[in-house]
Amino acid sequence: RLQNMSRARSHPLSLAARSTLATSLALVAFLGLTGLALDRAYFTGARSGLQDRLQSYVYAYLAGTEVTRGGKVLLPDTMPNSDFLRPASGLYASIDGDKGFHWESPSAIGRDLPMHRHLPPGRSVFQGPLDTDVGSVYIYRQGVVYDTPTQTAVKLTFSVAQSEVEFRRQLAAYRH
Repeated sequence: RLQNMSRARSHPLSLAARSTLATSLALVAFLGLTGLALDRAYFTGARSGLQDRLQSYVYAYLAGTEVTRGGKVLLPDTMPNSDFLRPASGLYASIDGDKGFHWESPSAIGRDLPMHRHLPPGRSVFQGPLDTDVGSVYIYRQGVVYDTPTQTAVKLTFSVAQSEVEFRRQLAAYRH
């Protein structure tokens, strides 16, 4: 009897069992790879959406900023989003220009953010996440030049940053 049990254990799986096992392994591998591909696609789309949103804020600041005949920069009367007015809101803006010109949104005051780098006119940069004293942020910067009637060129760099927290929250909701 003991001999019969050892023979039964040494018999290979039936064709149907092997086929089911192979199909199950292939299905698990396929679903895993599909999940990874969908996660990566969502991450890429969400990051692109974040870049577009930050770019639209920069364009709103660009549209509201004027330069006088003498080269004085007049800032926008309104903010493109009320979060720029609230300290520690996670949304920050700054404008840097020639001859030490610097402006920052109320939300950015007192924060050490890597937004004060000048860009040549026509150049834009999207970076992130970057570590800062307020946590990781994504930054979009755009360099522009304003020409005045007196032939004075005023170079400005518009920067907008957003905390990575909201971006990570969006990814977590998708993954859940």
